[in-house]
Amino acid sequence: MLEQIDITKHALERYEERLKRIGNDVPAKLTDSLIELMSHAEPEKMDEVTRVTRIINNNCNPADYYVYEGWRFVVANAALVTVERVNKDEN
Repeated sequence: MLEQIDITKHALERYEERLKRIGNDVPAKLTDSLIELMSHAEPEKMDEVTRVTRIINNNCNPADYYVYEGWRFVVANAALVTVERVNKDEN
């Protein structure tokens, strides 16, 4: 499923920013690196309160959340809209 989505400029920028923040080198092929991570992601298990809070905080726009190795991928309208670290201190 995640292989068939568009990647927004914002998502790529956040991925690069957060790679640097956690002390990782930025790969020469940033998009390829992100696609590789996303290919392993699984849907995030999220309780209803958290899900509703996220919808409210995103201007009532629902999204799907996937996680892999400490990364969270936020997908809305068939596009990766942002990339977060699961650990909030790394965002």
